[in-house]
Amino acid sequence: QKTAYEIGTGDWSSDGALPIYEKLKNLFSYSSEYEIPEDLRKRYDEPVTQEDCVCICYHIVNWKMFLQHLKVSEVFVKNLDEDHRCVEEKCYRGLLKWTRSAGAQGATIRNLCIALIAAGCTEAIEKLSSRGMIPLLFS
Repeated sequence: QKTAYEIGTGDWSSDGALPIYEKLKNLFSYSSEYEIPEDLRKRYDEPVTQEDCVCICYHIVNWKMFLQHLKVSEVFVKNLDEDHRCVEEKCYRGLLKWTRSAGAQGATIRNLCIALIAAGCTEAIEKLSSRGMIPLLFS
């Protein structure tokens, strides 16, 4: 299965990788069955916050696949699996690792949404949007 960064078609660079802009463009045109909520599209270039991580970690269907799409190392994922029993904790710590290693330039809402779509976690995207956050405010 391809990672979110490998999906797409177009002109390949000499090392076989498609430029990130083209990958993003192709991914969103490729995945026409799911539309990112407008409020998240407005946040595309913003860095993922700790609150964002908390919000979605309970809605990740397959945490290992999701972290693979974020390019979190297999060794780190294996250690998470051995060190923590709770799936949500594994996902949360993996997200924190990704945000720290990718930095503000790489750990953006756009890249998070790409990985969520690739891993089939559209419910997490809905929870991340302001529409999904409203019930959390009153619970």
